[in-house]
Amino acid sequence: MMRELRLSDTAPVTDDEVARLASLTAFADLAAQIATTEAPARPRAAAPRPRRRLALLTAFPIALAALAALLVTVLGPGGSVTDNSANSAAAIKSLSFTKADGTITVVITNPYADVAWYNADLARHHIPLTLKVIPASPSLVGSIIGGDYAPGVKELTGQRRCYYPSNGGTSSPCLIGFTVPTNLKEQGSVWIAGPAKPGQQYETTGSIFAPGEALAGLLKQVAGQPLSKVRPILASHHLSVAVCRDADNSNVNPDSVPGDYYVTNILPWAPGQVMIWTSSKQFYDGSERVPGMSTGPSAAPPAARPGAVSDRE
Repeated sequence: MMRELRLSDTAPVTDDEVARLASLTAFADLAAQIATTEAPARPRAAAPRPRRRLALLTAFPIALAALAALLVTVLGPGGSVTDNSANSAAAIKSLSFTKADGTITVVITNPYADVAWYNADLARHHIPLTLKVIPASPSLVGSIIGGDYAPGVKELTGQRRCYYPSNGGTSSPCLIGFTVPTNLKEQGSVWIAGPAKPGQQYETTGSIFAPGEALAGLLKQVAGQPLSKVRPILASHHLSVAVCRDADNSNVNPDSVPGDYYVTNILPWAPGQVMIWTSSKQFYDGSERVPGMSTGPSAAPPAARPGAVSDRE
């Protein structure tokens, strides 16, 4: 007589025991691996191979069912462990909004967020502005670098300081947000400096010697110094020369420039890359001021020029 097969015979595991098999985080991590791992393509001429089985799941069908139900709860209908949509918790926290005295103060709290997150959050707060992310060198990431401001929009500064090229080498408080009238109707845009992807050229840069940049603190070792000294410094910081220009501002092969030529300007170009100018004469034309050094082939040293400044060496 055929014996009746009961599920309890094949998997004597209670719901409480299932809950102790793994944590919610472990379930979520497992689901993420399953969801993101592609099955390898089978070679056409190869014979079928036996599939490997996951012992825990094949040994306990009830545990598998409980796990599936739990993952639906943890992951949600989209099937992803982390919701990367503009409505996710992380997206909503990428900007902060404070309403007071007829204005809304908007601060960038996550400079690495997706631009879609920013704009969705602005729309949720009925602010008719569009944020655009511009690839920037590290010292400017997270700061406001400009925009097409609507009337009443004002820039907001923070404690961090930025070395903007137009400041002549001096630092100023970074712009970390803006305020808008609560009744703003006109549209406009705000440009945010964001991180560049590998190989992506910067569209705006800070000083390469600014905190957070590739050559931070090395102004005196690089500016106006011979290439024979600068090349090892670049190599030690994993930097290559993407563009090299001579005294006439013409592009030249960086490997063809003699070692006794001087670096007359240097800027960040892309992650791991710089742009330099060189000359047979020693001077430095960058936005920074180098004490005792000319800012051009025929210019007097900074000390002889009225208004010359140097806030760091």
